[in-house]
Amino acid sequence: MPDHSIPIRDALRAVAEDLRANEMLPVAVQFGADDVARSPDLMGALHAMTKTVLALRDAKQASHAALERAEAALTDALVESGAYQLRTEHHVVTAVENRPRPIVTDQTAIPPSLMRQRDPEPDMAAIKNLISAGQSVPGVTLNNPQPHLRIAAKKA
Repeated sequence: MPDHSIPIRDALRAVAEDLRANEMLPVAVQFGADDVARSPDLMGALHAMTKTVLALRDAKQASHAALERAEAALTDALVESGAYQLRTEHHVVTAVENRPRPIVTDQTAIPPSLMRQRDPEPDMAAIKNLISAGQSVPGVTLNNPQPHLRIAAKKA
């Protein structure tokens, strides 16, 4: 009888190999990918890929925060130096002055002619309740959702 876990483990290993080859990724991700590749069975590969996904999520958050800090620093430096624009071999970087935007301080003081009226929209909660109760709703069909990954920290 064939072992159905082998193709699943091999699919994880293929993704891990791509991660291992990406030198731009943090070492923690590459170590996790190494663990996936060395896992002798599906359960080990699943655990190793979970650690790898968590390391990638951490790297994504750290990278996003670092990007925001670096962009802010570059913008400030361009403005303060008076350069406002920098040309590189392949890019033009410009510090763009933002235009003032209106800020509503008292919504009741705004004339009615400047207030938008919302279009009627379906009450999704009511529709869901009817469908859950076994009723059909004209103009509504159910989607076929794909599984997604949820990772929650264990409570101590």
